[in-house]
Amino acid sequence: MLKELIRYAIVGCVILCSACASSGTQNYPANSTDPEAEASAMDALARMDNGGSVNRPQSPSNPGRVPEPTKVVDSKTPPAWINASQAVYSEANFVSAVGSGRTRADAEKDAIFKVAGFFGQSVQGEISMVSRYSQAVTNGVVTGISNDSTREAITISAQMDSLVGTEVRELWFDSKNTYYAVAVMEKSRAGAIYSDMITSNIRILDTLSNLSPAERVSLDGYAKYQVAAVIADANQIFMKILNLLGSRYNSTRHTMASLKTGAEYRLAAQAIVASIPIGVQVAGPDQSNRIKSAFEKALGDQGFRSGGINSRYVLRVSVQLSEVAYPSGTNKYARIELNSQLTDTTTNATLFPYTFNDREGHVTLSEAENRAIREAERNIQTEYGNALQQYFSNVVLR
Repeated sequence: MLKELIRYAIVGCVILCSACASSGTQNYPANSTDPEAEASAMDALARMDNGGSVNRPQSPSNPGRVPEPTKVVDSKTPPAWINASQAVYSEANFVSAVGSGRTRADAEKDAIFKVAGFFGQSVQGEISMVSRYSQAVTNGVVTGISNDSTREAITISAQMDSLVGTEVRELWFDSKNTYYAVAVMEKSRAGAIYSDMITSNIRILDTLSNLSPAERVSLDGYAKYQVAAVIADANQIFMKILNLLGSRYNSTRHTMASLKTGAEYRLAAQAIVASIPIGVQVAGPDQSNRIKSAFEKALGDQGFRSGGINSRYVLRVSVQLSEVAYPSGTNKYARIELNSQLTDTTTNATLFPYTFNDREGHVTLSEAENRAIREAERNIQTEYGNALQQYFSNVVLR
């Protein structure tokens, strides 16, 4: 079950971390950003600056054709596309835009953003949603895209934080302080890519949502629906783009009305959560069950039901309180160390570990301990629920 959960949960998510300099507070959530994904993106940018070109995917509509690499214009005279990109890249075949900036990267980002602007604010403002989808495909969370060219286009989109199918064709530096870039989306190629993505995504959604009775009351099922919501959100945007490119580029049999929305899958995910009891088991000093109650509330705020220690899912928490001795000073100090593991008892697999430690002081040791527990309560109430939600719903992607 753990492997299945990890496969469908958005991998490499950024979990909330906080640190309090005055008290020494530290959190250590389960995951951090994926260094390999970040390295891949940086490597892609390095290749772009190496000789002025970057490899591009083949077109699904014409597998033998490789899209043009970025061309660095070596001339003191501004190229024709500077003032009117449509003069070089006809509107009949391309969506194009010119961007500028103090650096090459800034100019390319500006041009890419303006291409998205062609499709309206609703698409331009949802690039981050497309990026979540692209990252999920790139990281292997979303599988089922069979066309190699489409997968490559998605990978480039993830690296450049752009709409799939957008590429920077030419770059020019004015020899002073400004870079100019022209980004384009070739309509026929983009139409083939978006049609392929929509069709593939519908197959993936059918697979993800085909849950067994056991999965409908499991965190596996919850995670699958969360991933399905990301895919469905992306499909809505892809169909918007296809519609704006023109109906002749839509090679699918689908329309916007026939596509399910991400909201539908999120609603189904919440229904699964409401059916899952999670027990909380605390070992160690816990005055008046304060730590246990804080965790139960945090889980309840996420929609989970409170369960006993015989539940399938149990949050196992260990608490240690110890005195911290200092040779000078009159105050007493207590350190609290908290380790929690959300566990699937059917496999004894740890799904989400979360740790916290803090040091608090007072003139008496008992009050120092009380303050340390109070700080743990505050941390659980404000941080744990968010961290758990992010674990299930996506953060590399930040």
